[in-house]
Amino acid sequence: EGVVRLYRLMGLQDEALAQYDELEAVFFQLLGAQRLSWFSTFGGLAEGDDYSDVLDTGKRAYGRQLVETTISLFDFRTYLFGCQAQLLVALGHYAELAERAQRFIATFGRSMREPGTGLSAAFVAAWTYSTCMNIAEILEGAPASGGGSVRADGGSAMRALAAAKAGFLAGARQQLDVLGALWQRLPSSSDDVDGLPSVANPVLAAALATDERFDQIYVRTCEQAAQYYAESGRRRFARAMHGDVARLLASRGQWAGAARLLRTLVPGKTEPLSSLDVTALERLAECERQLGNTRDSLECVVRLIAQPGADNGYAAMLGDLCGVLGAELGDKRQRMAGDLFKAVGAAVVTRNDTLCVEVQIRSQVAAAVRVDRVAAVLTSGGGHCLEVEFVARDVTLASGESSVMLTADAVSCAGRFSVAAVCVAIGGAEFVAAADTQLSVLLAEHPANPAVRLRPALVADIGCPALRVIVDTRATSVAAGMAIRLFDASSGAPLQVTCCNYAGFAVADGAIVIKDVMDAGCSSEADVELGVDPHMPPTAITVCALFKTATAERRVFVGTASVDTVPALAVSAHAVALSESRVAVILRTQCTVDSLRLESLQAAVPGAEWALGEASTVMHRGDVVTVVREIADSLELRLQGEARFVSPTEDSNHPRTLRFNVVCSAASQAVAVHMATGSRFCRVLEPTPLSVRIRIVGSTAAQMRRVRVTVREDPAHWLISGAIDCEVDVGDAEVCLEYSLVALGPGFLPLPVVCCESVDQSVAMGTLVDADFPTLCAVPNHGAMAVYSVPVVVRA
Repeated sequence: EGVVRLYRLMGLQDEALAQYDELEAVFFQLLGAQRLSWFSTFGGLAEGDDYSDVLDTGKRAYGRQLVETTISLFDFRTYLFGCQAQLLVALGHYAELAERAQRFIATFGRSMREPGTGLSAAFVAAWTYSTCMNIAEILEGAPASGGGSVRADGGSAMRALAAAKAGFLAGARQQLDVLGALWQRLPSSSDDVDGLPSVANPVLAAALATDERFDQIYVRTCEQAAQYYAESGRRRFARAMHGDVARLLASRGQWAGAARLLRTLVPGKTEPLSSLDVTALERLAECERQLGNTRDSLECVVRLIAQPGADNGYAAMLGDLCGVLGAELGDKRQRMAGDLFKAVGAAVVTRNDTLCVEVQIRSQVAAAVRVDRVAAVLTSGGGHCLEVEFVARDVTLASGESSVMLTADAVSCAGRFSVAAVCVAIGGAEFVAAADTQLSVLLAEHPANPAVRLRPALVADIGCPALRVIVDTRATSVAAGMAIRLFDASSGAPLQVTCCNYAGFAVADGAIVIKDVMDAGCSSEADVELGVDPHMPPTAITVCALFKTATAERRVFVGTASVDTVPALAVSAHAVALSESRVAVILRTQCTVDSLRLESLQAAVPGAEWALGEASTVMHRGDVVTVVREIADSLELRLQGEARFVSPTEDSNHPRTLRFNVVCSAASQAVAVHMATGSRFCRVLEPTPLSVRIRIVGSTAAQMRRVRVTVREDPAHWLISGAIDCEVDVGDAEVCLEYSLVALGPGFLPLPVVCCESVDQSVAMGTLVDADFPTLCAVPNHGAMAVYSVPVVVRA
């Protein structure tokens, strides 16, 4: 002590510090050799020992006690470190002071906790708190340079000093946890507070007196530590201090303040979580739950579960929160973010007349989870996009991969579908199980649900696109009828049904309606006409049927088929005036399918009924049956009739009937030479000449001999090659003349006028007919089948 005083009087602070360092080294050497028997007691039992100013070494007669060897081990260590601290402050070595203080508090604290010292945990905590706060206060007086830091960079020295101050404040805060528990200022407090020593530090004593004051000291200490940690660039430690404040607020039931603080500590949803973040997120989940923010609390739990190695206790939290959310939302569900579940595979399976989709789901939850509902939404492509939902209820998803069987009894459809989404519902929460790759399945029709088929129509009015609708109930009865709508499969546009004359079927608002009850295992069918452009009929049609089962369950059938809307049999009629009193009626029947058998062809005009055609006539696609009849005294008439026919694929005992009702009108014969014309439909330009033969047959009764034949030019429609303008001798024989036509454009083109005139004045009448085109068949722009004849009337 005398040498030190001498060095200090001479201003040799370094030498004085070296003396104390040497004394400390000898102390630890003897302490290790257990040769400190001259310390009679450990000490620390005197009043005020738990609180002292490190720099105040004159408070007690430490020097006299050293000489008299009556000093306690507690006082000796306190005095020795206080002297070293005085010299370090005098030298301005604050950084070194901080380092030595950290070692002193740590080592001496351990010594005080050893058995036999007689010091309680409360005393050690109070002494540690006071000493840490005292050192932090001393470091506040350090100059801006950092006080002799070993680093040359002043900024680094300041950051190091700030970190040191933050460390001492954090150490003081740790002791507040211990003291708060002992004095019952924290929820984890001890039940027995008897025997606690008095606290000399007035600030600490006031803090331990009331919860309010304790919270003030606790929060202020944490905030100061967080500030210094932030200045030193240690953001993570600063966040830990704020987290301690939030923990205190939560223990006091101040959930709003704790949640507000914790929200600032939790990183973004895309950032990984550290152990500190996990703790903050757990506390935030509890705060949000206490505040009634079930959805926000659930989002925190979802993020916790998604972390690798997550605790399986989160599964119970997930189930509880989802149940609470379900009670809050009722029948609704809240879509939640997060990747708790993933869809990794999908396949179609048929079990017990039920169509299933088996979905492989990978769960990230560490324990099995009870799921209320798993749904897979499948979508089809094309212009008419269709969504089908397959569902499973009350499913348990194990940790890892699980197979779930989903069913969709309410919808029956077939085709390639993509798995648009797989949703997992737990209580009031719904999680999307996204897939890393696009999943698709090939669905078949439901094996037990009714099906609707589309086939080419067998009967229909002329010129109307039509198709046959076949309903098969299969194993399901239809209780209250069925509504069937048709759509263009390419564009999704609805197709209007205009006519359906079959018993049990009706048309309402462009849809087909079946009002009768249909039992399981029955079939019904009808031909319907479509209100579409006959020149641009749909190539593929989607049918959508809505119905209810006997148990009042709503179900849907959806199917797409490519179907020809041209009627199987077409009938048309045409009338041509032969004279002022005679009319020729031409009835024409054409087959538009691969084959059928024409049983009969009946037609009726005012005053006459005909039986046309032969029974059991087999017709193939494109075959035509033409019948010509003459009637008198009727230039305008209505032709009614029916054609009965059987398709080879149908029951021959039940022929089908096509009814027709055609108005025929014939122009009056008013001129000596009739210039009749027909028409031909050209879909495209025909560069190949069309060869036309005119066969002239003489009339024996009229004894016609010589006829002049002229083909009029028609430069607007035809290029006529080999124009005819000549006289021919007919007599009783036949004469054939030929000419060629080249169409000048597509469309409905009238044939050139053919004029025939008798030049033999002695004859009465002759007849000229077109040999190759006695009747011309064309499809006009409105889609109806029509028959045109080219008769030529010759007068003397």
